[in-house]
Amino acid sequence: FRPDAQDIEDLAEEVIRLRGYDSLVSRPPKVALGVASEEDQIILKDRIRSFLTGAGASEVYNYSFLSKKEVGLEAVELANPMSNQYQFLRDSLKPDLIKNLESNRRFFDVVRIFEIGKVFSNQKGKVLEKLMLGVGIFSKDSYLELKGLLDSLLGSLGITDYELIEKEENALKINIDGAEAGSLELASGLRQASIIELDLDLLLKNISEEKEFKPLSKFPSITRDLSIYVPNEVRVGGILDLIQRVSSKLVQDVDLIDFYDKTSDEEKRKGLTFRIV
Repeated sequence: FRPDAQDIEDLAEEVIRLRGYDSLVSRPPKVALGVASEEDQIILKDRIRSFLTGAGASEVYNYSFLSKKEVGLEAVELANPMSNQYQFLRDSLKPDLIKNLESNRRFFDVVRIFEIGKVFSNQKGKVLEKLMLGVGIFSKDSYLELKGLLDSLLGSLGITDYELIEKEENALKINIDGAEAGSLELASGLRQASIIELDLDLLLKNISEEKEFKPLSKFPSITRDLSIYVPNEVRVGGILDLIQRVSSKLVQDVDLIDFYDKTSDEEKRKGLTFRIV
């Protein structure tokens, strides 16, 4: 006649109620305590926030939902969305960062923002989550500024061995230890704006806290400038990659320092000058 009494906890409650709560002996709870520690992911996020705010960037927080036209093919659709504007879980931080830059550029000549958050993708019926960092800059030299900011950020985390590989026009792929960790590209639909997106889960695996001593080289570095003429369709990134791969021991650094458009009616060529250390 007591259908609410289903298990031992219900029976224990009835016994205590009948005996009286005052008859119970007070006992401290038994809790297993482990060694106190901080989660590596939390430490990483705090370090990134400290670095980027020190570089003049402001942190933003956006919704985790996007419309169908803003996501890719592997986006995760909600079963019961609030509206068509928030029909999918976001698969990238870029769309909202571009909106943030667009809305703030009306009031400021230079805008620097960043966001740390989860993105979602549908992989063979399973929803995968990744912690990502997105950085957006609106300025006259946003692309070059972001490249410098990326180098300084990775350097502060102990990551010096990374590659920027040309992915497509106006976009670079960021490779760390042979794996694609993110991208740097001009913001689509917004001039003078650039976006970086980095996989923090992958970044965490490659962070090195150790500082290795290297003695000064017996031989000072030598700088050589190499000027070449190439067809307009040849990508600068491919030439940079080719020079860097000649010898990892000999070639320390390669930069494009000059560009000259030699296009005429007779030929479509461009002059490039690379500085090799």
